Amino acid sequence: MLQKKIQTLCHFRKTRISCYGLAIAIWLAAIFALSAQPTWTSSQAWMLITPIRKSAHALEFAVLTGLVWQALRYIEERSAWFGKMARYRTWTALLLPLLYAISDEMHQYFVPNRQAQVMDVLIDTVGIFLALAVIELLQKKQWSLAPQKLFLNS
Repeated sequence: MLQKKIQTLCHFRKTRISCYGLAIAIWLAAIFALSAQPTWTSSQAWMLITPIRKSAHALEFAVLTGLVWQALRYIEERSAWFGKMARYRTWTALLLPLLYAISDEMHQYFVPNRQAQVMDVLIDTVGIFLALAVIELLQKKQWSLAPQKLFLNS
């Protein structure tokens, strides 16, 4: 849904890459804003919410990975220099969100009542790998990742 809205806004070729960049920037800002929230602790309520919060960690970085991968795909298809680097798209889509996950935990270290946890980076990494696995499955089935083409090619 979000990608369709972005593509509608970014219909013109010259502005599409800036729209992918804008979508990534908005998502990074959202992750940063959520990380800046001081956490609360309550014995039983915390135990119920923890699995949801940890799943959200994986989901937010899965979405970030998809956005980065899609932006790289668009750049590589339209640029001679980046086109030669197509084989590195997956590695770049892995590395950039992973570096942001690490920096996100470093940011949380300075937020009151928050702490940096290696486990959160590992959970973020699971989300990154899940996104890359879904992308790989979609590519193997030769489906387009563009929403308007997803069902037309099957």
